Amino acid sequence: MSWIDAFDPHWLDELDRHAQQTPQGLAVLLVLDAAFAPGLAEQLRQAGGSPELVWSRLPSSMSPEALAVSPLVLTYHSGHAALRAVLQTCSTRPMVTAVRTHESPAALADRLARWSIVDAAGTLFHLRWADTRRLPKLAEVLQPQQRSALIGAAQAWWCIGRDGRWLTLPLGDGDQAMDPSAALTPPVLSPQQVAALIDDSEPDEMLAMLERELEDVWRTTRASWRHAQASKALQEAQRCAVQELGQRLARVRQALQSAAHWMPQESR
Repeated sequence: MSWIDAFDPHWLDELDRHAQQTPQGLAVLLVLDAAFAPGLAEQLRQAGGSPELVWSRLPSSMSPEALAVSPLVLTYHSGHAALRAVLQTCSTRPMVTAVRTHESPAALADRLARWSIVDAAGTLFHLRWADTRRLPKLAEVLQPQQRSALIGAAQAWWCIGRDGRWLTLPLGDGDQAMDPSAALTPPVLSPQQVAALIDDSEPDEMLAMLERELEDVWRTTRASWRHAQASKALQEAQRCAVQELGQRLARVRQALQSAAHWMPQESR
């Protein structure tokens, strides 16, 4: 299954350049969402990596099955052939983020663990920060201090976007030390932040409902193209005050079928 476009053929070469250009005292850390590659941590260990499992830090104990799909953090070393071979299997999966930081993988995993469950306008909510379909909007709606709490004093922050290319994400406002007492309470998102994240996920939810029905469209188009068509259809539905789920889904279906019929093959 392809959640996003195939990764750019040179994405690892670009990651190598980021690592090689990293000043002394800093490192490039990878954050990988193993929900899209169960068992990834063991593959990385066999390749010589030392992944830190984020969910192993959660207050409640996790089963081995849950830990097998935990987001993980590890240091990236350029030119590591075995590690590159494992990372190549991530293509088309929204699971790769990189952070240039002075913190260790363990310290960054500690931060991310605290953001796995958030207080979303009074309701506890599993925040999918490791899913790179969700991450750009999350980074956009977080306040600078919240971004600092999430990734620390990062010098740079990137993820593989829907088009399979590296996307630069906004940074926080400086270093924010981990407060041990804060680990006992989840971070709080405002109603406006929650609403923005829910809106951001709707195109993917609609596409998931239509995939089996529109097999021809899926077979002949890219994931990023389908998402763009769904997003435009839903924006138009919003302008027309169309709120009913079935009607919104129908608009997405029509947009995909119509655009796929008229668009040249090379543009899909």
